[in-house]
Amino acid sequence: MKKFLLLTVLLATPLINQAAVVNKVVVSVGRMAITTYDIDRMRAFESEISPKKPSTTEALRKLINMSSLLVIAEDSPEYYMDEAELRKHINAMTNNPSDPNVEQRKALYEKYSDLYRMVIRSDKVKRGLSMTDPQVKVTVGQPISEKESFAFYKKNKKQFVDSPFPKFNLIIFAIESSPRWSLSELSEVEGKMAQLAVDLDTSSDYNALRKKYSSLRFTSYSGATGLFAPDVLILQKKIPDEILGIALEKNLNLGATSIPIKKNKGIFIPQPIPFRNTGKPTYLTMKILDVVQPIQLSYEEALVYIEERIRSDKAAKAVDDLIKQRIKDGQITLTPAEGSHDALFKEFNQ
Repeated sequence: MKKFLLLTVLLATPLINQAAVVNKVVVSVGRMAITTYDIDRMRAFESEISPKKPSTTEALRKLINMSSLLVIAEDSPEYYMDEAELRKHINAMTNNPSDPNVEQRKALYEKYSDLYRMVIRSDKVKRGLSMTDPQVKVTVGQPISEKESFAFYKKNKKQFVDSPFPKFNLIIFAIESSPRWSLSELSEVEGKMAQLAVDLDTSSDYNALRKKYSSLRFTSYSGATGLFAPDVLILQKKIPDEILGIALEKNLNLGATSIPIKKNKGIFIPQPIPFRNTGKPTYLTMKILDVVQPIQLSYEEALVYIEERIRSDKAAKAVDDLIKQRIKDGQITLTPAEGSHDALFKEFNQ
C-alpha cells in the first residue's frame, strides 16, 4: 500500500479558493505513515461493507491495528504474504464464477485496491497469531459457559438465521433490446411487454403466457424460477442479480415515474435495464410470487455458530491486546505526528 509507506506530507489539489488542503500524517506505525486521507478513505471503505460509517477514531484505530500486524509480518516470515500469494488470494475472491458475491467484491477491489490488499495481508497475520501465539491461544481456548453463550445469542439474535439471503420465487419475461429495431418494432415490444404485465395480474402460467406472446424473443433465463436462494438463481439459472434487487424494493423510481413493486402483480419496467452479467439493455416484465425471508434459528440450533463467533471475537480482542503490549514494550513504534487523537494514542500506549 504505497501511500502508507510515505513519510512526507502530501498536498491535495487546491480548491476553488486556491487554499491548498493538506493531507497530514497523523501517526507513523513503524515505517508506515497514516494520513488524514487514509482515515477518510478507510471510513468510506468500511461504510460499503458495514451497516454504518465508522467515526474518524474508529477508522484510525483499525488502520493502526492493521499497520501493526504488517509490522509484525516484517519480522515473521510465516505471517508475511508476498505479491504472488496476494494476487492468488485476490483472484480467488474477485474472479470466482461460483460465488454470487464476486461482482461486488470485484467492484470493491477496483475502488479500494490499496485497502483491500492491506486487509488481506493483515488478516493472514491475525489468523497466524490466533493459531500460534501462546497468549492468544490461551485466550481462545478458554471454556465458554452456557451463560456466556446465551447472552451472546440474545444480543446478536438477528444474525443467527438459516440463510444469509432471502429466497425468491419469480416469473420472468426478458427481452434484450436491439439497435436494429425500427421505431414500430420498438413500440410493438414495449406494448406487448406492458400487456404481458396486465396478464400476469391474473395468471401465473408461464408456459401459457409464453405461448401467447411467442412472437417475442425472450432470453434464455426467462421463466418460472421456483423458490431458490440467490446463489442458485444467479449461478445456475443465470438470472441477473438486478432482477432480485428489484424484487426486494417497494417502489422502483424511474425519473418522475414510480413503479410499485408488489407480490402477485404484473410489473413492467418501461425502459431497458443494462444488466451487468450480459452487458445488454433488457426490457423486463415480471411477477413476484414469493420472497421468503431467512428463518430465525433457535438458541439450540445456533449454538455451534455462537461458539464460533465468541471464539472469533476473543481471538480478535486477544490480537488487539497483543498489539498494544508490543507497542508498550517498544517492539512496534507508534509515533504521533500531531496533537489530535491523544486519547486513542494513550489507549495504545497504556
